Formats: sequence, structure tokens, C-alpha cells
Amino acid sequence: MNASERSDDVAISRDEEMLVAYLDGKLDEDAARELAERLAGDEALRKRVNRLAQAWALLDELPRAKLDESFTRSTIEMVAVAAEADVERDVSRRKRRQWFAGMSGAAALAVATGVGFWVTNQMLPDPNRQLVEDLPIVEEMDLYQQIGSIEYLEQLADSNMFPEEAENDL
Repeated sequence: MNASERSDDVAISRDEEMLVAYLDGKLDEDAARELAERLAGDEALRKRVNRLAQAWALLDELPRAKLDESFTRSTIEMVAVAAEADVERDVSRRKRRQWFAGMSGAAALAVATGVGFWVTNQMLPDPNRQLVEDLPIVEEMDLYQQIGSIEYLEQLADSNMFPEEAENDL
């Protein structure tokens, strides 16, 4: 659709609006006079107003639909059911958002707690760590106490009484 077709559609639409308002008697005096002048000089516009007038006359001849109270009640009930469904959907969405926010908060708290424990474990010295590292010595403490002094052990090591192979086996 090019620009001229669009402007023609808009012009047709405006003309038809004017013609409908003219037929309904809803134009002010100036607009009615201007349209009457256009109708006098434009055969196509006169044909359109005549077709619209005939359509209006045919519509007036149609029987009027009579609606009873049940139609009104059922329409209101349908609107109420639709409104209730909308409210339920909104409540459901709100609950899901609240649940998601709660779970996100709980997950963030769990991660922060885990990171806090890990950082604390890495940063603070563990007094039992040194004991675990010294456990082999502590287990043999009774033997070491019988030796007496470090000088005695150094003399034994210097005396070469024990071959190196035996030291490697230990």
C-alpha cells in the first residue's frame, strides 16, 4: 500500500464519518452547511450518502432484539467469572514471585554462610593442626624420653654405628 492509497483511505474514512454524522443530525450548522455544499457539487459523495441513508432505513426495519433479565444476569456472571480468574492468576503470580524471592534469599544466605565458614577456616589458625602434624612424635614420646638428651642422639649419628640402609628402612 503506497502513501496515496493510505491518504485516500483516511479521506474516505473522514467523509464517511461526516456523512454518518450528517444523517444522524449530529453535525453543527457550519459543518452541515459545508457538507451540503460538497454534496451539491460531488455526484460520488451524493451516491455514498444515498447508500448510507438506504442502509440506515433497512436497519430501522429490522426487528429489535429483546433481551430478558437472564441475558443480563449471564453476562454479569461471565464478567464476574473472568474477573475472578484474573484475580486468581494475579494471586498465583504474586505467590510464585514471593516463593522465588524467598528461595533466592535462602540460597544467598546458604552461600554466604558456606563462604563465611570456609574463609574462617582458612584464616584462623587451628590449634589442633599442630598436634596432628606432631602426632608421630607424640606417639613415640615414651621412647624419646628414655634417650635422655639430644647430644646423645647426635653422638650416635656421628659414630656410624647404624648403617645407612637401616636408616632408609625406617
